[in-house]
Amino acid sequence: MNIDPEQVSNRVAAIPDPHTGEPLGRSAIRGVGVDGDGVAVEVQLGYPAAGWKTALEASVAEAARAVPGVARATVRVSWRVS
Repeated sequence: MNIDPEQVSNRVAAIPDPHTGEPLGRSAIRGVGVDGDGVAVEVQLGYPAAGWKTALEASVAEAARAVPGVARATVRVSWRVS
């Protein structure tokens, strides 16, 4: 089964931002890569998120694995404050 990166992005974008409670949105997604039955997702927030980085990574991985065909998800959460 081919994994659609767009489906992964849509699931991740809908995750509530732990800081605002609003959906993360597509602007927070820096990239989605597919390799076989695995995906790699990079999320970048606009504020420091060290306090909930691990929980957010787990939520993103869970959302990615909910996409048909995804068995593994690697997630990187970073932030850039301007």
